[in-house]
Amino acid sequence: MIGTLVGGNLRIVAHLADGGTGTIYRAIQTSTDRPVAVKILAKRSPGDEEMFERFQTEVRSLARVTHPNVVRLYDCGQITDGRWYLSMELLEGRSLDKLLKDGPLPADRCLEIIDDVAAVLEDAHQHGIVHRDIKPPNVFLQRVGHYECVRLLDFGIARLGQRPGLGDRPAGTPAYMAPEQIRGAEVDGRADIYALGVVAYECLGGRHPYGHDTPITMMARHVVEPPQPLLERRPDLDIDSELAAFVMRLLDKDPDRRPADIVSFRAELQHFFKAPPPRRGASTQRRPIEVAEPPSSPSNAEDPEVVSDVEPVEAPAPTRPRRRRLIGLVSAGLLVALATYFGIQSGYLSSAIPRPPAAFTAASTRSSPSVIRRDPTRPARNVRVCYESGGGSSLVAPRLKVDGAQAEVEPRARCFEVSLSLGEHTFVLETDDGVQARLRHTIDAGTQRVSLLVP
Repeated sequence: MIGTLVGGNLRIVAHLADGGTGTIYRAIQTSTDRPVAVKILAKRSPGDEEMFERFQTEVRSLARVTHPNVVRLYDCGQITDGRWYLSMELLEGRSLDKLLKDGPLPADRCLEIIDDVAAVLEDAHQHGIVHRDIKPPNVFLQRVGHYECVRLLDFGIARLGQRPGLGDRPAGTPAYMAPEQIRGAEVDGRADIYALGVVAYECLGGRHPYGHDTPITMMARHVVEPPQPLLERRPDLDIDSELAAFVMRLLDKDPDRRPADIVSFRAELQHFFKAPPPRRGASTQRRPIEVAEPPSSPSNAEDPEVVSDVEPVEAPAPTRPRRRRLIGLVSAGLLVALATYFGIQSGYLSSAIPRPPAAFTAASTRSSPSVIRRDPTRPARNVRVCYESGGGSSLVAPRLKVDGAQAEVEPRARCFEVSLSLGEHTFVLETDDGVQARLRHTIDAGTQRVSLLVP
C-alpha cells in the first residue's frame, strides 16, 4: 500500500498498525500537504459481517459527534478493490497506559484526565451513544506544542441509540467491562462510569483493581468479587478518604448504586478538585509537558489489547459474598460458563459534542486590538494570538474566537491583536472549512503572545 493514492488525494506513506477491523496508515493529503491517518478495512469474507458493522459504527459515531476532544473525520469511501477506508486526524503523543508505566498519577492530574474523558462521554450520552470500551489505551494525551490535551479514542464497539449492534452480544475489554455488560444485560451510561472507576483506581493506585489475569477470570471477578478498597491497596496514598470512597462506589456491582448518569458523576467529581475547574467541553491543553521524551509514534493505531465479544451469561445476583470460599465457588462456575462461549476480537475509534462557551463580556471593535474580556473589572493586557501552520502555508480567511466571542480584527502576519482580561481563556481558530486549532491558555501579567498550532 505504501505509495498508493487513496480517494484521489491521500498518498499512503507509512504503515502504523494493524487492528481488529483494518489497517492504519499514515498518509499525506496531497491537496493540502496535511498529514492524516487512513484506516482501510480488511477485505470482507463470509463471516466478516461483525467486523464491517464495527467499521460502520465507527463512521457513524465520527459523523454524528463534533466534540473537540475526539478525532476528526475527514473523509470516507471505497478504494479500487472495493475495500472501505476513512481518513481522520493524525494524533501525536502517548496513550494513558504508556504514562501509567511510570507509576501512579498525582490525584490532581488523575482528576483532570478523568473529568476530561467524562466531558466527552457527557456529550456522547446526550446523543444516545454509550462507548463501552473506556480503558487507558483509548485515552490519548495529545501533544500540542508544549501542552497536552486529552482525546478519547475507539468508538468502534459503541452502542448508538437503540441500535443493538454487534449481534446484541456483550462487547468490550474484559479488564474494564461492567458486570451488567459481561452478563449480557442492557447497558447504559453507567457501564462507562464503571469503566471510568476502573481507570481512576488504576491511575491512583498504580495497578488494576483485579491485577493481571486471564480475560475469563477477569470477567468472573468483575461480576462476583468486590475489589480491595483503594486505601487498603495503597495505605501510603495521600488522597482524601472521601475521594477513595467515591472511586469504590463507581465500582459497585449494582449500577443503581453508582452515580445515576455522567452529569451526576461530573458534579460529584468537582468536589474533589482543590480549585473547582470550569465546566470544560473543549480541548484542555493546560498541562505543560514537564519531561522531555523521545518522539512517540502517531496514534490512531488500533489497540492490540484484547476486545472480547461473549455470549450473554447468567451470573449470580451481584451481592457481596461473605466468604472467600463462596467467591471461589461462584467464580469457578462462572469461569466454566464463560469459557464455553468466550470469543475474542478488537476495535478502534472515538466521539462526543462541544459544550456551550463559558459566560463572557465582549466589546467588539474594528480597531486593533479587539477587546474580549471575561470580566471587565479585572486587569487586562494586549496579547498577540498567532497561528503556526505545519504545512507552512497561510490559512484562507482565518477567524479567531476567544471564549466564544469573535475577535473583530483581521490577522497581520498570522497574528491577531486582542486585549484580554487576566485569567484562563479558550482560543479557537476557524476557517470556512471548520475549526483548525483550539487551545486553552492562562493569560498573566507577563503574557505577550499565544501560539496556536495548525496541523
